[in-house]
Amino acid sequence: MEQEEFRKRWEAEKPTYAALGNFVSDTVCGILRDGHSIDLSSFWKIRPKPRTKQTNSLIEKAFLRKKNYVNPYDDITDKVGVRFVVLLRYHIESVKDVVEQCELWEASKDRDFIEEQKQHPKVFDYESVHYVVRLRSAQIYNGITIPAGIPCEIQIRTLLQHACSELTHDAMYKSKAEPCAAAERACSRAIALSEATDDCFVKTFYELDKAATPSRNALKKLAVLYSGGTGFDAEASRASNLILCNLLPCMDDSDWQRLQNLLSENTHWFCIIKEQFPYSQLHREPIILMIYYFLKRKKHKLMSIWPLTRRELEPLANDVGEKLPE
Repeated sequence: MEQEEFRKRWEAEKPTYAALGNFVSDTVCGILRDGHSIDLSSFWKIRPKPRTKQTNSLIEKAFLRKKNYVNPYDDITDKVGVRFVVLLRYHIESVKDVVEQCELWEASKDRDFIEEQKQHPKVFDYESVHYVVRLRSAQIYNGITIPAGIPCEIQIRTLLQHACSELTHDAMYKSKAEPCAAAERACSRAIALSEATDDCFVKTFYELDKAATPSRNALKKLAVLYSGGTGFDAEASRASNLILCNLLPCMDDSDWQRLQNLLSENTHWFCIIKEQFPYSQLHREPIILMIYYFLKRKKHKLMSIWPLTRRELEPLANDVGEKLPE
């Protein structure tokens, strides 16, 4: 295929490939969000945005980079691609599982930095997980028919890996000139540093998660009680977490049982919560139940550890028939 024919075919098929990239991106995001209950607004560190190759860039890769393609149009598998950027290395596994298990396409792994590290443990090089996916059957996306079999490249990497790639990849791996030894050494050091930093991040994340476990479990208990009594879905805000962090150390197993007993004896509290639900944020959150308990059973202790203003606590005291001490 000559360059002009290649160019015309690509310009004609580019919208189809763009639709494929968007279909793949939306599918992965949908499975993670709906099937794995992942909050994508915090999970993605860079919003996935499929991109199709610019015509001149594609022609350069096909004809000018000495890639020795037999059939360049079909052999080039990254005419469209989507990149998923996450925070930590173990987050990559969630995306890999979706890509590999999705039945809409066949996925082949082009490269995996973890396997490369096992094979070459002393080498610090470009790090990313690459797949090529091809639809098993034709799909219609936004009115465009996407035929089976055409490729879309998926890249999965951490934010640190992406930063290293942005710094080095074009200059080191796409440059026509051979990089000097000093440049290669500097790139290897940068990649090694990012790997060490990621290890530190993972350990930090683990410790923070472990420290947050008691609060998370307490909120789950309160959410069950709240939803059971009000019929409303539980919410949680930063203020709720702040209150919980102050109150929870003063709760033991016997307090939890007494809280449940108190709620059973005062079911009208849930009616008050439902009445105030449209007007008060704290009434929309499960922490209100723990506040009620402290107001009835540990009022003076509550006054010494309450992290918000007295003004916010007074109407809650009225809910349960209590008066705050001066």
